[in-house]
Amino acid sequence: MSCAPRLAELAEGSDVVNDSSLSADAARARNVTDSPSIASLLTEAALQGVARLDAEVLLQQLTRHPRAHLLAYADEAVDTMTAALFRIGVQRRAAGEPLAYITGVREFWSLPLVVTPAVLVPRPETELLVERCLDRFDSAPHRIADLGTGSGAIALALACERPQWSLVATDIAADALEIAAINCKRLQLTNVSLNRGSWCEALTGMPFDAIVSNPFDEFRINAAL
Repeated sequence: MSCAPRLAELAEGSDVVNDSSLSADAARARNVTDSPSIASLLTEAALQGVARLDAEVLLQQLTRHPRAHLLAYADEAVDTMTAALFRIGVQRRAAGEPLAYITGVREFWSLPLVVTPAVLVPRPETELLVERCLDRFDSAPHRIADLGTGSGAIALALACERPQWSLVATDIAADALEIAAINCKRLQLTNVSLNRGSWCEALTGMPFDAIVSNPFDEFRINAAL
């Protein structure tokens, strides 16, 4: 998708991805002196119960190598710091922390989105909501609202697919809107507005062709509280 930077491009030079989620662990990694191979690190992760794909994604993020490289050069040595950070990431994943919070990135609709614990991790099935909205409306100008936007996943996917649409994304949490703003800026989308407020309260006086939302996770969390 043309408006989406590659995952590695998003991560490189970012003060959010990797640095924000792994830099706090870096000091603990400095004293590790071995330089294991790619294969041995992935084996270590498997022995800790971490899924192969999760381990590969984590190592991809840290090495900036695509998955094909990890497979083709499994005997290649990984530098000390990267190996130590990988092991710390594996420990966090084995403890149940979502992979997206460890890497700082989750792909949604082929868009690499910055995510932190301030937002819920976008789920693959939410892409169905994007598909249905795109099927319902043509590419002519429309005004669409996304309630409880979190990372901005739904609104940004729609905005990317329909440049003529105007999207208004709302959330009651200021820190969530900050993450959505980061993603909007990185994707260079100019047809998205971010409003703070509780659900439709942030849409007062605005006419819309459709309102989309995926509140399931938020309702589940509130019920648990």
